[in-house]
Amino acid sequence: MADLAATGVMLRAIPFFQGLTQSELTALAPQFHIENFRRGELLAGRGFQRVEHYQHRVWLVCRGVVAAYTITKQNTRKILFFLGAGKLLNHNVFDTKPNTILGEAMTDAMLLSIPRRTFAELVAASPVLTSALFAHYETDLWRMSHQLKNTAGYLSVERKLAIKLLKWIVTTNKLEIFAFYTLALGVLTLVVCIIETVMGINIFAGTPL
Repeated sequence: MADLAATGVMLRAIPFFQGLTQSELTALAPQFHIENFRRGELLAGRGFQRVEHYQHRVWLVCRGVVAAYTITKQNTRKILFFLGAGKLLNHNVFDTKPNTILGEAMTDAMLLSIPRRTFAELVAASPVLTSALFAHYETDLWRMSHQLKNTAGYLSVERKLAIKLLKWIVTTNKLEIFAFYTLALGVLTLVVCIIETVMGINIFAGTPL
């Protein structure tokens, strides 16, 4: 990976910086380094050997696609976003919380990186960058809220089915039918248990208990 400085033209192409003047971009560009990643390469390195370097820098996608992901409690990878050119990867610019979002290059990718503290100082001193950072976080919160609604595993399958069934009952006024079938199922279950107990067989399997 080459350690080259960015240019004002490269920053101009990134929406995050479009509120800055050309002279501001020209002055800001040398503080960003270009880092190239091949498809499938992890930003934090295999085995997290580059994790300190990754954690202490702010990352912007200049070219290509990066998958932003996190590690679940089951030690599996959950992809949060696919980030294209112009997108900011970090959620820890001001280091109020540890950065739990990792990145993998889904294509050959070029990223711009800058020390996190340096970027935080730039944002704090520039209303334009502060506004851009707020807009970035608002967008990610919106996307995460929609992902949370559609994420399997937060509710068990049984609870999801029960919720859908309850919605159907309420919207179609089928409470009487639901109550009837529930009662019938309960009676049938009781009858089966009694027969199996008396006869000592498993009705459905046809084998002794």
